Amino acid sequence: MKKWKCKVCGYVHSGDTPPEKCPVCGAPEKEFIEISDEAPAQNTEVQWQCSVCKYISKTAEPPDTCPVCGADRSKFVRLGSEELPPPETSSQDDYGQADSEDSSLTKIFNIIYDLVIMHHLHPISVHIPNGIIPVTVIFVLLSALLGSSSVGLAAFYNTVFVTLSMPIVLFTGYVEWKRRYGGTYTNFFITKMICGGVVFAMAAILTLWGIFDPGVTQANGEISWMYVIFYMIMLAAAGVAGHLGGKLVFKE
Repeated sequence: MKKWKCKVCGYVHSGDTPPEKCPVCGAPEKEFIEISDEAPAQNTEVQWQCSVCKYISKTAEPPDTCPVCGADRSKFVRLGSEELPPPETSSQDDYGQADSEDSSLTKIFNIIYDLVIMHHLHPISVHIPNGIIPVTVIFVLLSALLGSSSVGLAAFYNTVFVTLSMPIVLFTGYVEWKRRYGGTYTNFFITKMICGGVVFAMAAILTLWGIFDPGVTQANGEISWMYVIFYMIMLAAAGVAGHLGGKLVFKE
């Protein structure tokens, strides 16, 4: 049986013809090249691919830890010697144990999870707060410095929107982690989760703060600057989470 390798992400497919679309990165059929199990004499380069994030290491031995996601060397597979398993899109998870695989609830969760992965809902949803938070911080700074009620109100409404969007971001991120990355526990993913939780917590606190103390950004006292500090913490956490997410996409 022939083997075909995606030139974009390194995914290896077995079959008489390449797939119409790469199940990992979505590259079209034309991006696949045929590879042989027997390494050509002129090319002795060894490549190892992380089965969690698909990072490719061009080293004689797999690295001790993946420089992208932090997975240990046991997660690396040598390209050309065996096929990487395709991304998990329909396997049972915590909601789908063997004794309840036919339950309606399990089927509903599996359908939702599959749709989240298929339509890339996590990267879509995460761009909403990531785009709003920096603008909101600027508004808060201007409001605290200039005492502008209109700018402060705009910042508050933006914060409310971030608070409402974060549950979707966290849920789709959880699904992405479970299905696409196998629920792998590494410092990389743990840090990303903590940052997401900090963003949500700060946004919720600031929303409640603005509700119970509408003039918090109008006074130049100690409380208003603590309010600003909370916004800076939220911005920093969002920045770190965005940086880590970018490492999963841009692995070079």
